Formats: sequence, structure tokens, C-alpha cells
Amino acid sequence: MSRTKVTREALVELYINDLDATHESVAKKLDASRAAVIKGMKRYGLESRNTAGKPRVEIPELSDSSWLKQKFIEEAMSATNIGKLLGCSQTTILNTLKEHGIDTQRALNPMLQDKAWLEQEYVDHMRTLESIGIEAGTTKHSVRRALKSFGIERRKSTSKYSQLNDKEWLHRAYLDEKLSIKQIANLIGSTEGNVHSALTHSGIETRGYKEGPAIRFPEGRWGKDSANWKNGITKLNHAIRSSNQYREWRDEVYKRDDYTCQGEDCGKRNGNGYAVILEADHKEPLAILIMKHNIADLREALMCKELWDVNNGVTLCKECHRRTVTWGRRGYDRLSEEEKMIVSEYVERQRIDS
Repeated sequence: MSRTKVTREALVELYINDLDATHESVAKKLDASRAAVIKGMKRYGLESRNTAGKPRVEIPELSDSSWLKQKFIEEAMSATNIGKLLGCSQTTILNTLKEHGIDTQRALNPMLQDKAWLEQEYVDHMRTLESIGIEAGTTKHSVRRALKSFGIERRKSTSKYSQLNDKEWLHRAYLDEKLSIKQIANLIGSTEGNVHSALTHSGIETRGYKEGPAIRFPEGRWGKDSANWKNGITKLNHAIRSSNQYREWRDEVYKRDDYTCQGEDCGKRNGNGYAVILEADHKEPLAILIMKHNIADLREALMCKELWDVNNGVTLCKECHRRTVTWGRRGYDRLSEEEKMIVSEYVERQRIDS
């Protein structure tokens, strides 16, 4: 029969007139769901029977008081687990226990009666209900009931990562050792979101986006500390030319020369149908400056004033730049013996360091 057949007449005939009928038996006869039957009863103003106290002869164990006491009291099985064992609901088990005079509110485990211990383990050490229950030899449900009886507020969640449940460990790692959220996540094999949530739940205020690196790297992030570090594969010369300070130096040279090539008899500049590639040339080559001042990394380069002397630069178009005496190999050939010695020592030092 279709679910649309849950009519008033059918419900009166199958449920109201049959005192042994249940919502389930009626639903089965009507080929409908139990929810549809209950909904139909309400819609037609029909009152459902209270089945509490009705004998449950279909499950023999429910009539055996000693069997129920053994499972619920001696073996400390929960009503839910007993229900699963017998194939009935938790409510049925609880009602049956009350009928047999068995107190459903079991005495708390002795360890769970110690409020100070419970608060220390759950609140301070941030242990899970399961882990406290295992130590106390009981279930997590008993632990939850004990927390409620003592008025101890439940956490929204507990992490499976033990370190994230330890306030002292989090305080030491994040505030004392100044590890970032990402570093903590990598250390324990968790995610940044889990770490952030744990810090918040522990009452530890998280650092801002810029505040974290500023605390851990007060002098700036250089070399291996840089977020863009790639095992030192970027050459120093290229790193300098790619820096913001170099672009500022180049723009100052262009501005001083009015964006015009200073090559002999050239004077090219962009505009009037011309597209000219301008380059800022070092009168004293950048490589020589690096060697003279024994610059080892980008940090030292940015601090070297001689490297950023605008007077050492000149604006040239691409063609004029390639005709200069310092371009490529020609630059080395025109070095003095002293300068060539500096280059040789620098190259040898780089070879040994690598």
C-alpha cells in the first residue's frame, strides 16, 4: 500500500481499534514509515498510546532481573550497549531497569568523585574524556556526567594530538621558543588550523601576520631564514640586481639623466615613435665592488653605501652599453693587476666555500 494511504480511517482501524498495535506494526501494514504514521496520528488528532510499563515478553532477558543486574551493575555495561546486545532501544532498557527497581544512576567511579583531580586532568592538562575514562576504569559517558555534576564546563573539542591538549607545552613552544603556528604544526604532524584552534582554546593570544616574523627575526630574514630561500642557488650578483634597492638606484640614475642615453653622440630616449631599451651601467663594475668590499651575501650588499652611489651609474641604451669598455670580458681585460688579484682571490674563496 502506498504511503499516501495513511488515512484517518486506516489509522483508526489498525491502531485505535487494535490495543496491541504499535506504530511500527501499523507502518508495516500500510507500507509506510513509522514517522509517517506518527505524523498522521497528529494530523488527524488521534492520541498515541503510552507504551511505558508494557510487558516485553518478546525478549526473555528483559524479564530476568538477575541478568539485567549482572550486565548493568556488575559488568558496568551501558543501557545503549545492552540495547544493542538485545536488539532494542536504550529507552526500552532504561524503562525495564526501572521496572525491576534497578537504579539507573550508578555511583560515580571513586576517581571521578575527586573534583580537584578531574579539573586538573580535564581543564589544565586538556585530556580527552576517553583517556580520563580509561585511567579511571570507566566510560567517557561517566566522565561527562561527573563533569556536569561538578559544574566543570565542557570544551568544544579535544585534539587527538596530545601536545595540543597541553597548555604548558603550547605556552612554551609558541610564547617562550617563539615558534610559528606552521612550525608547531610541522613539528607534531598536524595542521595550522588545529594549532590555531588549540591556542585559542588555551587562552593564548595569537600573533599577527607581521608580528610573528618580526619577533623571531628581529634583524630581518636573510639567507636560510628567508621565506624564498632555495638552498643558495641564486647568485649574489643576480640577487642584488633583483632587489628593491637596486631598482631604486637604477630609477635614480634614469631620473638624473632625464631618461636619456648618455652614450657619445647618442642621446636616444623613448617617445616620438622611438622605443628605446635603457640600462643603468656601473662605471666601476658591480662585480668589482662586491669583491673589493668583500660582500658575502645580499644583506651585506644592501648595507654597503658604495654599492648604491648614484654617481657610479650612467644611463645608456642597450647598444651603447655593449660598446663600453667594462662590458663582459672587456671589463676584466682592462682591470689593473691589483684588481685582477682581488678577482682571483674572490673566485678561489668562492670555490673553497662551495
